[in-house]
Amino acid sequence: MPTALITGAAGQDGFYLASHLRCLGYEVAGLMQPREHRDRQRNLAGNIELVTGDMTDMASLLKALREVQPDEVYNLAAVSSVRTAWDQPIRATDVNGLGLVNLLEALRALAGRSVCEIRVFQASSAQIFGDIASERFTEETPVRPVSPYGAAKAFAHFTADAYRREYGMFISCGILGNHESPLHGADFVIPRITQAVGRIAARVQDKLALDNLTATRDWGFAGDFVVAMHAALQHQRPEDFVIATGEVHSVADAVEAAFAAVGMADWQAYVSTTGVTGGRAQRGARGDITKARRLLSWSPTVGFADLITMMVQHYAEQTVEPEHAPAPARHGTT
Repeated sequence: MPTALITGAAGQDGFYLASHLRCLGYEVAGLMQPREHRDRQRNLAGNIELVTGDMTDMASLLKALREVQPDEVYNLAAVSSVRTAWDQPIRATDVNGLGLVNLLEALRALAGRSVCEIRVFQASSAQIFGDIASERFTEETPVRPVSPYGAAKAFAHFTADAYRREYGMFISCGILGNHESPLHGADFVIPRITQAVGRIAARVQDKLALDNLTATRDWGFAGDFVVAMHAALQHQRPEDFVIATGEVHSVADAVEAAFAAVGMADWQAYVSTTGVTGGRAQRGARGDITKARRLLSWSPTVGFADLITMMVQHYAEQTVEPEHAPAPARHGTT
């Protein structure tokens, strides 16, 4: 029975990946910081072993690796919001960039020559490409990050390739497009929309405030993306793969789908905008998943409308009276 270690196990991707691996018969351990949210720890505790560690503390990574002895490692740990990375650029760089160096050096220290037998997945991001000039992004799109988040992810992406070349390590990178689920934080635009619509339908909120309705992104379901992560490590050689949907939708599309999920067609009456556009960065590119389809036999299974409906229904069930009116949601994070 193979054993997997997931860093960042408290996040949405960690939760879905752990569930997927358990269904495949894996023993799964999740690396979590001591201060991680206790509710998420309880949700995970019934399915996986929890080990304590921090991507900025190599000693804790060494301890966790000794304890787990993994066959596969999925590095999902990150400061996951572009906005948060701008607020905390040093921490974002430490976790998203240098964190992978700590992990790979810990693996080399423990495994020695057999380190090539341990397969590592690095969660990269389409944010490494910055403002993409073309209509799509591929594995060959030029890396030109425009934020501390993207820059740190780009550093890790290049580090993975360097360690592959220098030490022969099996490290595959998933270049992830935007992906959502009911577990994603409400500071991302899709959760903000779907949560607000659930509250509006329940008559506990009056309006949904957004910057604009024209921003576009390639949005997918996190549960689909983790299947591609696992598939990448089953491929015969380490490679980089774009993991996305290949479709682009606007914020207006998301709003319309969210209100349709609760049977409200006249959504314009419930939405206000600030008029902030943000320039070219608001126009997102679609991910070209040709390589993942061809080599991994992977394609997303949950469509955009179904994803939005899933999230609206989740939030409708969780609806409580908000203490404060929500701030306008921004649209620049992965």
